[in-house]
Amino acid sequence: MRFLVRMIGVFLFAAAFVALVIDGTRSIAGNALYLSSLGESVKLVWPNGMEAIENSLRSLYESLWDPAGSWLFAQPAFVVLGLAGLFLMLIGRRRPRVVRPLPRRY
Repeated sequence: MRFLVRMIGVFLFAAAFVALVIDGTRSIAGNALYLSSLGESVKLVWPNGMEAIENSLRSLYESLWDPAGSWLFAQPAFVVLGLAGLFLMLIGRRRPRVVRPLPRRY
């Protein structure tokens, strides 16, 4: 289970890097700063995705979409995906091994 969570985190972090490269390329080509929102990125990958996500969030809890969902999908894609990926990678990591000092020998 830990491996699966860590792997999803790595994929999300890689998607954040891809979104950052795309935004950087558009910014260089347009000679201005361009940051694509998460909603725009979802529409590029899945054209009916925003409506499906909005309907599922509204069916889950009616007022969940207005404050949280609309704000989240207005944020830059590389920030949201990167933070989600880092969070999942931190959850899926192993606990650090405790290293105890050796007893002194005389």
